[in-house]
Amino acid sequence: MALRSDLRCIKTLSVWWNAIFWFIGGILLLAFALYLRLDPLYGSFINGSRVSNMCWVSHYWILSYLLMGSGFIMAVTGLLGVYGAHKEKTTFLGIFCIALLIVVLTQLVVGILGFIWKEEFKRQITDCIKEGIRFDYGQSDTHTFSIDYMQRRMQCCGGDGPVDYANSNWGRQWSNNGRVPSSCCSSWDQDTVVCNLARPTFVSGCSERLIWMFERHGVLIICVSIILVGFEALGFLFNVILWCALNSKITVPEQWEMVGTIENQETDTQYSQYSRSSSKPSFNNRF
Repeated sequence: MALRSDLRCIKTLSVWWNAIFWFIGGILLLAFALYLRLDPLYGSFINGSRVSNMCWVSHYWILSYLLMGSGFIMAVTGLLGVYGAHKEKTTFLGIFCIALLIVVLTQLVVGILGFIWKEEFKRQITDCIKEGIRFDYGQSDTHTFSIDYMQRRMQCCGGDGPVDYANSNWGRQWSNNGRVPSSCCSSWDQDTVVCNLARPTFVSGCSERLIWMFERHGVLIICVSIILVGFEALGFLFNVILWCALNSKITVPEQWEMVGTIENQETDTQYSQYSRSSSKPSFNNRF
């Protein structure tokens, strides 16, 4: 038996939808989560000595790992969805639909956690940078590299500004005199360890820049998530319709079955006509 023409269209849509959106989309989501986890601007800075102890870095890692899990589930179940839709296997389609609901719930949890921790995360980021500059800059190679990398890449200096180095352990080593690290200088020279505030320096604090970057990414993630929910709902509808059709056996006969049925009907008709003709008494038998 074969699916009706309208349901064959749903089957085709389900196969391509699961292949393109779920498998490829899952791989892209997994790659994005790995980028957030391994990007030196975030990961290296957060892994600094004091930052790893005082910040809510566990929240950042939780969000990253949830995205990784969602991407992995999407990629694996995408393959199940493609196979189930193509081969018309209700078991695989059922597993795919359940996994789809899990992914949607995971995305919902990530969104709620991000909203709940938003303001606290901003405050913790500010404290992390200021405390890290005050105590660990120049003392920890990992943290020093992270701060320098952030200041050059984001063109900022200090937590709230260059004055944060005045009360830092690093500033005391140089008797300060208005000096800031060379990574704060707009005209950076690798051979220069420090530069003076009289030279052109970045004046914006890194806390403000980093929070702005997180907010910009947050808006992007929210917009993408809303679009994804719409696509997920549409794909879920396709697969549920196909699953229900297969379970209800809404099908039409195959061509060979239709030919066989017609031949059987013709045979039955001929047999009936022969039976009726043979049952009529002949003229000779009357007498």
